[in-house]
Amino acid sequence: MVRLLEANKISKQFCLDGQETVEVLTEISLTANTGEFISILGRSGSGKTTLLKCLSSLLEPSSGTVLLADKNPYRLSDARLSKLRREQIGFIFQHYNLLAALPVFENIILPLKLSGKKVRKEEVKMVLDDMHFKADLAAPIATLSGGEQQKVAIARTILAGNPIIFADEPTGALDSPSQNVIFEKLKDLADQGRCIVMVTHDMALAAQTDRALILQDGQIQFELKQPTGDQLYQILK
Repeated sequence: MVRLLEANKISKQFCLDGQETVEVLTEISLTANTGEFISILGRSGSGKTTLLKCLSSLLEPSSGTVLLADKNPYRLSDARLSKLRREQIGFIFQHYNLLAALPVFENIILPLKLSGKKVRKEEVKMVLDDMHFKADLAAPIATLSGGEQQKVAIARTILAGNPIIFADEPTGALDSPSQNVIFEKLKDLADQGRCIVMVTHDMALAAQTDRALILQDGQIQFELKQPTGDQLYQILK
């Protein structure tokens, strides 16, 4: 296994109204390797999304260090950070981050075009078929349901081929059958050697990951290897 992510005592504070400072994360340390599927759970307000943003180069911690592919993203120039994201990092956002001006197909292949990678329409269709995607590739994004937009966002990330994927509630907009399809797709990616770091509230899904990190009050209070649903329920009930 190759270490793709390392966080060392990262903390994050926010200043409210220019006066009060609130600490959302407190000295969190963790690692993630190729082939690992890691879930992050916690009650609302525990800092899950903030942690994911700090780990993934989107939000600089107030203190501590983050290494992605042995590079500190917060010490890179804009050009080198863009290169790191194109080559190493995939994102599945809770709110999709699709481009309304582009149809389905163009949204999916945009990362490939930016990275100079070959675009194979058959491969795009195969990934979408695997996710039971029903809309036309030429359909405008605005005409899709929330669940179909999420599938487009996930297909875009899968096809980009980056070794580490950060996913914020990737199945949140999907019905139960689609949730299972997408989750199995993410598991397959981990089995193929990619690293998946997923924020979720779904204990049944988290129980199928390699490690579960449970946040409480901005800290990792529990780390479970091969977690079970009963363990997660007892901690989070």
